[in-house]
Amino acid sequence: QAAAAEGPKVELDGRLHPRPNKENPADVDRNKRIEEALEKVVTMNFPDDTPLEDVLKYVKENTKDAKGRPIPIYLDRAGFEQADKTSASTVSIDIDSLPLRTTLRLVLKQLDLEYRVRLGLLYISSSDTFDEEEGIAPPPSNVQGGGLQ
Repeated sequence: QAAAAEGPKVELDGRLHPRPNKENPADVDRNKRIEEALEKVVTMNFPDDTPLEDVLKYVKENTKDAKGRPIPIYLDRAGFEQADKTSASTVSIDIDSLPLRTTLRLVLKQLDLEYRVRLGLLYISSSDTFDEEEGIAPPPSNVQGGGLQ
């Protein structure tokens, strides 16, 4: 007995949940708050190897809204395992005068991780996990990169 097409799923708390067709109004508000925080210029002075968890604590502390709420950050354990990384994996960055959207992407890229704003969370996972969810196939292993000729 095959179930009707359930659509894409999202992992939260180690379990797969159906991705909702419509966003919860509270999630829409949280997503908007997160997007606004990502536009904020946050100085990132971590010139020495620093655990990702410390950088994210700093981000949360420096992106609190008027009510003192930090942005909610979710680390996808399966995605981290796929990238062979942990929250203790180290990064370095020493940039100021750029929006958090840019500096966070640069930090996460060092660990082959990315973020998306979804379900009222800043959701961090592996690049491969997001590619799979979005239907982007990795290049065949026999294709070599190269420039224009």
